Amino acid sequence: MTKPAHLLIKRAGARVVVEGSLALLEQVAAHSQPHFEVKPIVIVPDGVWIISCLNAGDKKPNTERFQSVVRSEPTRLVFHDLNRKSLVLATESIEWLPIFCCRLIRDLLRWQLLESGALFFQAGLVKIADSGIAFVGPPRSGKTTTALALVGREDGTFVADNDLCVAYKSRNSICGMGWPRSICIRTNTLPILKEWWPNFSQESHSFAHPNNRDETLEAREFQIG
Repeated sequence: MTKPAHLLIKRAGARVVVEGSLALLEQVAAHSQPHFEVKPIVIVPDGVWIISCLNAGDKKPNTERFQSVVRSEPTRLVFHDLNRKSLVLATESIEWLPIFCCRLIRDLLRWQLLESGALFFQAGLVKIADSGIAFVGPPRSGKTTTALALVGREDGTFVADNDLCVAYKSRNSICGMGWPRSICIRTNTLPILKEWWPNFSQESHSFAHPNNRDETLEAREFQIG
């Protein structure tokens, strides 16, 4: 039997280890970067949460079983080891496994950052030069549209969409962080984006969600991803 490999995934002091096949870990690393620091390891550090994507078919002793059912997605099972920081992830879809794994990574990192004092806002963030511009507001206020338009017109870097984390980078500075997740865009904003960002359609065909088969912005009525 092939011995599982391990990835150490870090962000701003938070850490998670993923255990699985080399093929799976390559996909997890591709989804995680550049948001997280990813490093192959041989020895698993003590006291770190571990996500295992192996041998998850049976419920093991001393574990809690959680089932997630979302429309248009396969069922996801998570087994929590009550004696240590360990989660076992199972799904019938090999294609969805790295995406489900990345969602668990994201959640575990977020909880650790929250415990360390980080703040989370319903806001977007765009980086221009060495500064960040945040867009804070309620739903349907134009945060995503404004951020994407700024990226297209001012050559900015898109950092966060509706999910901004702010944490101390050092004693005298803070940083804003985004998270790997889908970008939701209303169809009535597409003409505005195409006006401000003429190449938007051509540059947006890298969405990796399995439901995006057609690779067109109009494939889904209310959201991309």
